[in-house]
Amino acid sequence: MRLYSLLLIVFVSLALAQPEPYKLKVQSWSCKLEGRAVVANGVVVNLTPAVLRDVRANLQVSVGARVATNSAFISLRALNGGKTSAFRVSVPKPAAGGYSCKIWFRNPQAVQIPTLVPSPR
Repeated sequence: MRLYSLLLIVFVSLALAQPEPYKLKVQSWSCKLEGRAVVANGVVVNLTPAVLRDVRANLQVSVGARVATNSAFISLRALNGGKTSAFRVSVPKPAAGGYSCKIWFRNPQAVQIPTLVPSPR
């Protein structure tokens, strides 16, 4: 019985230690200044067979130590497996100077959905 319990603990630990598989992949995106706002546009694909609902694209814009964030729903509120959806998020630029952008995705079930994100174009 002890050996069984030990083996069970080892297998559960190994399963939990595995990195979470990516659920989304950003096919392309850009982050550009439009007037006084920084706008991220792109296309995301659902890598899972499951439907992902109420997915929000999040954009963080950093200028030095100043940071601004915002989020918006992707175009499709129910993203079926293998399907793509456009996204667009706008953030007021927090200060003058050069800026950097970071995007991620979430929904009510996940604080952050594991996503493959290439560098913006």
